Amino acid sequence: MMWVELAKAMAWPIAVVIVSLIFKPGLRDFLRSFTARKIEVEGFGVKARIDAAEQQKGAAENPATEKLPQAPALDPSPRLAVNIIETRLREELNGFEAGKREPVLVRALAHSRLEAGHEFTYNRIFGSQILALKRLNEVSRATVDDAREFFKPFAEQFPQLYNNYGFDAWLGFLLGGAMIVQNGNVLEISDFGRDFLVYLTERRLSENKPW
Repeated sequence: MMWVELAKAMAWPIAVVIVSLIFKPGLRDFLRSFTARKIEVEGFGVKARIDAAEQQKGAAENPATEKLPQAPALDPSPRLAVNIIETRLREELNGFEAGKREPVLVRALAHSRLEAGHEFTYNRIFGSQILALKRLNEVSRATVDDAREFFKPFAEQFPQLYNNYGFDAWLGFLLGGAMIVQNGNVLEISDFGRDFLVYLTERRLSENKPW
């Protein structure tokens, strides 16, 4: 999917993701491609560049000529790098229609958070849990007892790992990470779980992890 491709390689912690977006190649490509598309499509209602005279003449009629305020809405951050990123982000956003700036940022942030969440999960997930997700994606649904039987051979093969990390914790990781959903005794893979499998494929990440 185009939006997924544009959001690749963004995986910083959620608390600082909005200020780190501009350094990520995916978002830079996202912003530039979106701007270029607006320039190329005649009648889209946007000019990426407009001289000062046109700004004064047409600002009231065309919201695309409005510029974001150069001064930050918040006090400057004590971290100078954050201020640099904010300035660059504002400059990038000046190429968008005023009405599209917020949707563009929200979409980029949504993808960034999703990617960050997937990276967080991948750094902690066991190989057996990845296999369980893949299997659940194939069969659509399974019972908790089915999952317990799936888990059993791994627990027997790797007792040093699973002696203190039993089935409840194993399944709980997938539930707590919103990779699967449970309705009564029935388990189903979630949209996040499916997207995580897509993430593994697109990022070419190994499924051969500790079990």
